[in-house]
Amino acid sequence: MKIDKPPKAVLADPLKRRVWVIYQLSLRQQCLADVARSANVDRRTLYHVFVRPYPRMEYHVALSVGLKPQELFPERYDEHGIPNGRRRTRIAVSYSHGGKNNPAKGRRNTQSSKAA
Repeated sequence: MKIDKPPKAVLADPLKRRVWVIYQLSLRQQCLADVARSANVDRRTLYHVFVRPYPRMEYHVALSVGLKPQELFPERYDEHGIPNGRRRTRIAVSYSHGGKNNPAKGRRNTQSSKAA
């Protein structure tokens, strides 16, 4: 089944994009849970692709509707098809380093910038 590319207005609005993807899957008698099963992930994991960048799931969703990920999520890819930026990670917590008998070992660094 040949799929027409979605209009740019659909791609610009995340809610419309999600509805368009679900509609295209329903034309193929599939749902997002089927795509998740084929990707070997929990079905709830797949819903993250519509909220934040998730290149692996973007690939599976785009493949299921007959498009490339950079066509379905153009704001998340550069002109060469490489995902923009990196996924955000948690900020590392600084811990004080001490010897075996140091009571501060393993505790968060709680030094304040105030002069005591």
